Amino acid sequence: MSRLRAAALAALPALPALLAVQPAHAWCRTTTDATPPSDPTACVTTGTPLYWSRRCQTFSLDHRSGSGFTLEAFRGVVTRSFDTWNAVDCGAGPAISITESSRTATCRIAEYSSTDGNANIIAFSDDFDRFMYPSDAIAVTVVWHNTQTGEIYDADMLLNLVYAPFAECPDTGCLATTRFDLQNVVTHEAGHFLGLAHAADGDATMYYRADPAETAKRTLEADDTAGLCAAYGANTVPAECSPTPRHGFDPNCESEGDGCGCAVAGTPAREPPRGLLAGLGALLAAAVWRARRVSPAAPAP
Repeated sequence: MSRLRAAALAALPALPALLAVQPAHAWCRTTTDATPPSDPTACVTTGTPLYWSRRCQTFSLDHRSGSGFTLEAFRGVVTRSFDTWNAVDCGAGPAISITESSRTATCRIAEYSSTDGNANIIAFSDDFDRFMYPSDAIAVTVVWHNTQTGEIYDADMLLNLVYAPFAECPDTGCLATTRFDLQNVVTHEAGHFLGLAHAADGDATMYYRADPAETAKRTLEADDTAGLCAAYGANTVPAECSPTPRHGFDPNCESEGDGCGCAVAGTPAREPPRGLLAGLGALLAAAVWRARRVSPAAPAP
């Protein structure tokens, strides 16, 4: 019987030194292995790396926005964050193309339907406790994937309204504030959306730690681009683009009840086994590293 696996990153005390041998590169890819890494900068090298099978994907913004951002301001921040990754050229032009869908969403939960339409939701959420996400997480990116091949089916990014006040800081960073720069957080989370895990390079966008008011993660470092090119470089995925989500496009979940059951209901016989993996965004400076934890698995039909 296939099972859904849920993993999330939680804040833990700092470690004084690395406890695992690092690969020659500092970037890491998320894999199908949900075993927690031995320290926050260690790559999980077992399992199959996660990846999108098509270069073109879309995201759908929840139309209500949040944290004081208008929808247009929210759209601008998220678009700039993904455009940072879209600009990466791995030698044969841009490696990926992540753009906004044709419609906004009415959904503030992470879900994946195995029978109906889907959308890659980006939303502000005040409901982390309900879904057992860490309450002190700034953001969570939930990635549904094939547990055998690593193919990503769906990704949803949730920004925690309860724990994290967000702002749009100037490029030099906000002064004297406890707010987190939204573009800084979303650019990091976009890396998880694409299948990257946390990096060992302290300057990398995918480094596990960020401070309030920080803006350094708005741009990519060489380590980040190398990780993306390892996943989506020449001949790794087909060149053609088709951004339609798996089983069609549907950005609405709130008109279908509370959406809680969509992720595990109605799996067709030919639907490949799938898993749920959550990557966590930036934390307060005091919470200096995060490790994944596995929640109880739910059986899939």
